[in-house]
Amino acid sequence: MESFQKALYKQQNTNPTQRIYSPEEMKLFTDVHSPGLFQMMLDCISGNKNLKDKRKELQEQRVVSLLHIIAYFR
Repeated sequence: MESFQKALYKQQNTNPTQRIYSPEEMKLFTDVHSPGLFQMMLDCISGNKNLKDKRKELQEQRVVSLLHIIAYFR
C-alpha cells in the first residue's frame, strides 16, 4: 500500500493535468504499483457478487475514489 500511495502522490504532483479518474487507468496503475489492490477493494465493496454492467461500473468508480482518498492518509 505504501508504494501505491507514494506512486500516486508522485504521479498527481508531477502531472497535475493527467489525473487518474478512469477505472481502467487506475487498474493499470495499481497493477504496476500494488498488484491486486484494485480487485481486492472491488471485491470488498461489491461482496463478490455478479453485478450488472452499470452497477459494476459504479462500484469500480467508487474504488477509484477510495484509492485517491487512501493515497493521502499517512
